[in-house]
Amino acid sequence: MTDINKLIDLNIELEGLLRVLVVRNSDEAKTMLAEKFAAYAAMMDNILAQPVPVPEEAPATEAAPPMPSQPAPKKHGNTLAKALTLNDKFRYTREVFAGNERDFNDTVAILADMDSFDEAREYLLGDMMLDPKAPAVAEFLELVKANIDA
Repeated sequence: MTDINKLIDLNIELEGLLRVLVVRNSDEAKTMLAEKFAAYAAMMDNILAQPVPVPEEAPATEAAPPMPSQPAPKKHGNTLAKALTLNDKFRYTREVFAGNERDFNDTVAILADMDSFDEAREYLLGDMMLDPKAPAVAEFLELVKANIDA
């Protein structure tokens, strides 16, 4: 993973922790936010300290280099969103995301970009601080697992 991708992941984690603080203002969430922000700031400083490469000018007779192709979409991209029934959406929004539909939709979109269930579980339980013992959270995790590893 490149430094830029790590920075993007940290940014997502910061956003998740900020959303947690809106719902429940806990010392644990503040501590985690401070640690993630320190890591984010250090990584940003490293990236900004690197010199910007100056591209060499190609001779006029050469063809322009081909544009990089878009990465192949992940096979599970929208599987999770498609697996959710209307009742599931209402239930999980209400019981897991405290009625915040935007948080629910943002989380489903973030989960769609994750490569593994372990990464998704870490995000949901670690960054979003969801309680894995809550029945709705446990069922949501099972649904995520079935559709990310599919």
